Formats: sequence, structure tokens, C-alpha cells
Amino acid sequence: MFPACEVPKDKADLLVLNANVYIVDDIFSRSTTFAVHDGIL
Repeated sequence: MFPACEVPKDKADLLVLNANVYIVDDIFSRSTTFAVHDGIL
């Protein structure tokens, strides 16, 4: 029905909330939350 509303089947190994995360990409993005599953963000 709504793919974005489906519950993910895999669970994250690590979930970081309320952080200041600076991503080294072309535009130096910033985030406050990220999840890691099997060593992948």
C-alpha cells in the first residue's frame, strides 16, 4: 500500500540520536541521527 510506511525487516546494530555528525562529502553535510547495520550507515 504505502512502501514508506512499512516496518523495516532488519534491525539496526547501532542507533545514534541527538548528535552532531559531520559527513565528509561534496557539500560537507550535517546530521543529528544515524543508524548502522552490518557496518554500513
